[in-house]
Amino acid sequence: MATSWRMGADLTKSFNGKNFTFHLSADGDLPLTGSTGAARDFTWSKFDGQIYIYPFFSSFDDSLPEFDMSDLELTLTPVGPLLDGSAGKSITKRGGPIQGGAGIDNVPIGRYKATARWVPEGHTPMPMQVSYYGGKYAESVEFEFTPPKGVSTSNYLSELVVKLL
Repeated sequence: MATSWRMGADLTKSFNGKNFTFHLSADGDLPLTGSTGAARDFTWSKFDGQIYIYPFFSSFDDSLPEFDMSDLELTLTPVGPLLDGSAGKSITKRGGPIQGGAGIDNVPIGRYKATARWVPEGHTPMPMQVSYYGGKYAESVEFEFTPPKGVSTSNYLSELVVKLL
């Protein structure tokens, strides 16, 4: 019977007591026939997550511009090794649209300390308080990634809330 197949592979890594599963990239994403077979090499090339960011303003100063996510600067400092075992490095990114919401993406999975500041054009940068979703606000917060919630994304994620001091 003539049949064709596509090969795929997943890798599950344990990190800080949680399992993270990733789809591996094949060296050639080509079908193969059942009668001849094939060999494929698979590579673990992506272990990133995304961070949803929710701005919270209980009141707003009329002298300040309207909040724009692209004016939010988030600095992430690794706390311990990343999922792949590397030391990682500090990351500073601006917020923006990401799959399923607003925040930052392409962040290697690990444990991080996050700080935030609002940097609207024409104004002095303003430090913000950060909360790991549902926690207390502070000048910095440590957080980790979790499996996706719902079906809006297949990325591992974290959620932070920011507010002006």
